[in-house]
Amino acid sequence: MAIYFLPKPPFFLNLFLIMFPWMVKAYMTDADALLRIKQSLNNPEPLDSWKLGTNPCDDLLTWVGIVCNKGIVTNLHLKSMSLSGNLDLTALSQMAGLRIISLENNSFSGPIPGFNKLGSLKALYLSINQYSGEIPSDYFTDMTSMRKIWFDGNKFTGKIPSSIAELPNLVELHLEDNQFSGTIPAIGQRSLNSVNLSYNNLTGEVPPGLAKFDASSFEGNPGLCGAKFGKMCDKVNPRTPKSTEKSSKKALRMEYILMAVTLLILILMIVGIYILRKRRKRNSETIGIMEGNPEGSVGLTICNISKPEAIPGQNGFGTGQKTLMARKKSTGVDLMLLNNSKGVFRLSDVMKAAAEVLGNGMLGSSYKATMSNGVVVVVKRLKEMNLVDKNGFEAEMMRLGRLNHPNILTPLACHYRKDEKLVIYDYIPGGSLLYILHGKH
Repeated sequence: MAIYFLPKPPFFLNLFLIMFPWMVKAYMTDADALLRIKQSLNNPEPLDSWKLGTNPCDDLLTWVGIVCNKGIVTNLHLKSMSLSGNLDLTALSQMAGLRIISLENNSFSGPIPGFNKLGSLKALYLSINQYSGEIPSDYFTDMTSMRKIWFDGNKFTGKIPSSIAELPNLVELHLEDNQFSGTIPAIGQRSLNSVNLSYNNLTGEVPPGLAKFDASSFEGNPGLCGAKFGKMCDKVNPRTPKSTEKSSKKALRMEYILMAVTLLILILMIVGIYILRKRRKRNSETIGIMEGNPEGSVGLTICNISKPEAIPGQNGFGTGQKTLMARKKSTGVDLMLLNNSKGVFRLSDVMKAAAEVLGNGMLGSSYKATMSNGVVVVVKRLKEMNLVDKNGFEAEMMRLGRLNHPNILTPLACHYRKDEKLVIYDYIPGGSLLYILHGKH
């Protein structure tokens, strides 16, 4: 009797898939695709629940960051997991039911991946990463189902892709805090209800289709013009001016520049005098606030923006941190919570707490505050950061909040006003906040 030795199944399958790559889609399940995506990451430890032999849609052993519908993976939420690397887009493309991808607040970098190959996507959240470079103008051409685009807080450059204007069902578009330049394409879908293009390098006139959004959606772009910004746009004159007209316009332009420089110097002098006067009153005002003075207290304004809901079993930051970011939508003052190890609290809780002055240091004054729930914190008032704007301040606080070192005490929260910056730390009995901050022990 002849005996035949067959290759082992894994080898046979691998050889078959190499020879017939068009069969990959029929063979690869959602679990297989997700495991390949996990392998493509530099630090897959936060995805330990993704294990071979288990079902990502199991009701009892659900994989972290996965949302299913009738046994099919529809949402991939990997927010705030300190992930990096190059996602396996081939594996992603095999997940036919995938509709939402959220990679917010991670460390992905480089050019934007080819998510446009996933034509069925409805929402793509890439906020607060390190993606950079230009996005091709036709990137969204085949993504006709796309409804929500959140690319804010990256380093994208070049023009805003014109194919965004061709998305028929677009509802939300957030491209703020990047380095986009040039004019805004003719975006103006009636379905749009949330747009933010602020803090880029955009120029020219805002398209008529975006006129319904207020000026805060475009602030931080000094090159924009129109009635919304109180600056008329230059009209193109088809007639070639004569040499005398050119010289007179150049002289007039120089006069305007000199007038503007003189006015700027006067404004700076006035601002400097105002700042000096405010600094003299700051110590007494801050002590009044820390002792619970109702007239000096401020509230917390949280902007309710539509982003993916938290997934059960997913704890925000991989290190136990949770960021609650607030933008000014009214006259209120916002608070940014950087670490939830002491629970969630409002600025009003700190303001009403019994305060004790600890002293003045190189960085500013410090106060010990005991809140009504028994939590004791230290509130440090930064006196050397008055010229830092809100974006810079919050960025530095977020970087400090992500640090994890035995010699560095990370902050619990921070508070920004134009003339007031507070950082809230856990209280260490007998310790020195200054030494802890700088690691001198």
